[in-house]
Amino acid sequence: MQLRNWLVVLSAVALTACGLPMAPDEALLAQNDQVYADVVLGKNDAFFARLPKNFDTPQQRKMLAAVRQIIPDGKATAAQLTGWNAYSGTDGQREALVVRYDYGSDHVTVATTFNRPNSAQPWGLFSFNLSPTPPEFLNSPAIGGPRPAPPVRPADAAPPS
Repeated sequence: MQLRNWLVVLSAVALTACGLPMAPDEALLAQNDQVYADVVLGKNDAFFARLPKNFDTPQQRKMLAAVRQIIPDGKATAAQLTGWNAYSGTDGQREALVVRYDYGSDHVTVATTFNRPNSAQPWGLFSFNLSPTPPEFLNSPAIGGPRPAPPVRPADAAPPS
């Protein structure tokens, strides 16, 4: 038991020495919330401005419009960070965040990856994935406290009847 405790302490020291964060960056979590809000509100220009320029194509914009229809109607009742991963290497740093948004009995999961070449540069959106949350993932433990609920999708963006 004592050896295991020392290994945990040594691992934490090693991770800190490598520059890897021990928890998600709060500013990055706020940026993640804003990315999802841009999608919910149909702010496509703001969304694509966060991605590398080669992602802003007519085909990608059509895909975003289609993916946006996955978002349930109404106001989200909760948002929880359920996954987080950090990477640091010679090619820069990446943090991946997974947030589940609850809309009553419907749920969506947003997975985003942010990238920066070095710690002196700002984080940029590297990838975005929005998908329905399968029931078997609804019991995923939350990391930290609840996240702010996203805005309500405007009526003009509601799925066709």
